[in-house]
Amino acid sequence: MTIKQIRVYAPGSIANLGPGFDVFGVALEGLGDIIVLKKSPEPGVKIDVQGVGADKIPSDPEKNSSGAILNHVIEQYEPRHGFNVEIRKGIPPGTGMGSSGASAAATTVAVNEMLKLRLSDRELVKLAALGEGAVAGAPHADNVAASLLGGFIFVGEDWDVIRLDAPQFGIVVVVPDIYIENKTKKAREL
Repeated sequence: MTIKQIRVYAPGSIANLGPGFDVFGVALEGLGDIIVLKKSPEPGVKIDVQGVGADKIPSDPEKNSSGAILNHVIEQYEPRHGFNVEIRKGIPPGTGMGSSGASAAATTVAVNEMLKLRLSDRELVKLAALGEGAVAGAPHADNVAASLLGGFIFVGEDWDVIRLDAPQFGIVVVVPDIYIENKTKKAREL
């Protein structure tokens, strides 16, 4: 059966917890992005962004976490079609809740299913991290791994991810109405 369209949800996440810069991440309940991925007879990637903060999300595939993933898949696997992706933002961008990571995670799952790539969890994390690189300046897996696998995660070397069974606890997230463009990229430059 050929999949022509697929809809995938991925939760937001918080990363860089305590001393765990680029190492720790935790998935959030209640906030997430939805990706609707469609095959297109036209080559390349076309992006439509809707929802919270859509005006702050680039539709250029080279600068968008979803677009970077799909461009890589086109180069790597050479499908005989392009992609139209609708990004329905439920996570405000620039707030530290894994907005680009959730989009990257959902896109990775969607394209893996659509093309029947059968990627392992490790390969999914690596591909989603590549999408984060388009936004943050370098691939990193803390947010995408949490959005892909859920729970509390530890990212090791070579894209190894360990999902930890953390004790039940609540997280309260307070989000000021401040947008910080490229905050992860800026933090890496410190």
